[in-house]
Amino acid sequence: MTDGKEPIYIDFLNESMQVYEEVTNFPKLREYLNEKLVSYNTMPKLISMDLVLFGDAITHIAKIYRIINLKRGHCFLVGVGGSGRHSLTRLAAYAAPDPSNIMNVFQLEIKKGFNLKDFRDFLKGMYEVSAFRGRDKLKTVFIFSDNDVVQESFLEDI
Repeated sequence: MTDGKEPIYIDFLNESMQVYEEVTNFPKLREYLNEKLVSYNTMPKLISMDLVLFGDAITHIAKIYRIINLKRGHCFLVGVGGSGRHSLTRLAAYAAPDPSNIMNVFQLEIKKGFNLKDFRDFLKGMYEVSAFRGRDKLKTVFIFSDNDVVQESFLEDI
């Protein structure tokens, strides 16, 4: 158990092999995620995140990481604005121990006049980046918020 709460299972703390196992050393997990956060914040072109990784945030990162690593994995995160859904998802996508397994994160940038054609062009570009290219398959995370639903037809495409 971790911090007296529910068990957490991850595959990124054991460097010798990637197998899901229960976290028995919660401080080690916190330290690993803090290191990943510092690394994320030093990456160019990424918006730096100022996060406090308390117990529940770490648990959510582990759950999100596990879900988005599944083949065709997807999750629906519910919370009030500012609760950290986007930030925790971005850190979960960056948490892979091997830099070649870090996932691309896409999020819409809604501008005035954004319409269905723009949305489909965005999706097309995202699919092209994440498609098979030889042996390389790039993992992709698409963050789609309720604020991004400018037209109901966006949901039909998703």
